[in-house]
Amino acid sequence: MRQRLDVARPPVYDAVRNNLTWANHAARTMVTGGLIAWWAPEYIVDPACGDASILEAAYRLRPFKFAVLADISEPQVDSLKPSFPASWEVGDVNDIIANTETTWDCVVLTEILEHLEDPDATLRLARKHGSALVASSPIGDPEQGGNHEHLWAWDEVGYGEMLSAAGWTEVLRSTVTMPGVNGNAQIWICR
Repeated sequence: MRQRLDVARPPVYDAVRNNLTWANHAARTMVTGGLIAWWAPEYIVDPACGDASILEAAYRLRPFKFAVLADISEPQVDSLKPSFPASWEVGDVNDIIANTETTWDCVVLTEILEHLEDPDATLRLARKHGSALVASSPIGDPEQGGNHEHLWAWDEVGYGEMLSAAGWTEVLRSTVTMPGVNGNAQIWICR
């Protein structure tokens, strides 16, 4: 299943958010960080990093050499204080990925694809600039109460088809299931 959702009002992204505020986000953050550490990339780009907590978790488990962090929220980027070697800037996901001559060991697209007008184009761009991908999004039936900021919803089959169509091959897939909480997530590592 892949479904384009209606957004009642434009989302407001110019804010500071913390993944550890919500139990479902905290669980997803720690699992995703663990999977990145398992993959062991050295150079990472996270063009929609939010509070950078996913890479903080990964770095604690297995330090990497360098990360480029970005987000469209200026207050969010201004609040970053990563404990790992990094640069950070305000910017659009696609611009951050495209404006590099680097081939990244890992492109991190966690909890962002569902917010984008054209997630397929972003995945193709990431394929051009990355040798591996870590992507995550809610597993979702929007009828069960979704996020009003989301433009897209996928089940695992639809998400896998989208990744494959962009040229990515699944290496590992994990899910985070939170009983009683709307927020089950799918996490994919691809190459």
